[in-house]
Amino acid sequence: MRNLANLCFLTALASCASRPIDPDGGVPVPDDAVFRRDIIGPATTNAAGTIRFLRDWGFGGGGCVHEVRIDGAKAFKIGVRERIDVHLPAGPHVIHLQNESFYCPSVSVSQETTVRAGDTQVFRIQLPAAGGISLSRVQ
Repeated sequence: MRNLANLCFLTALASCASRPIDPDGGVPVPDDAVFRRDIIGPATTNAAGTIRFLRDWGFGGGGCVHEVRIDGAKAFKIGVRERIDVHLPAGPHVIHLQNESFYCPSVSVSQETTVRAGDTQVFRIQLPAAGGISLSRVQ
């Protein structure tokens, strides 16, 4: 009986972690969740680089929506299995991610990245089994 209880506990803990989506998969972030339209869509200049954000899927955090700020400005909200490409001028940028939903833990994380003209970076937004949120560069 104890082994069954341990197995149930470990299964529940593992199911709280989110799972990555395919880098070319997911659904686009809805238009009404985009606040900085100037950085969405095709790159407007050769001096721009692209950052693709991918939001994991899974039971844990499934109801959480994350707000993303770029260089201090509210850029977009991203939900489960969503993706978005943003085009930024070459140079250093700060990405800030925080939970937006009232029933999710109030946590946030920031990360600096340097965008190079013509390059593409990919960031994964995930919810580790240990809790919190994570913004990880995967490419």
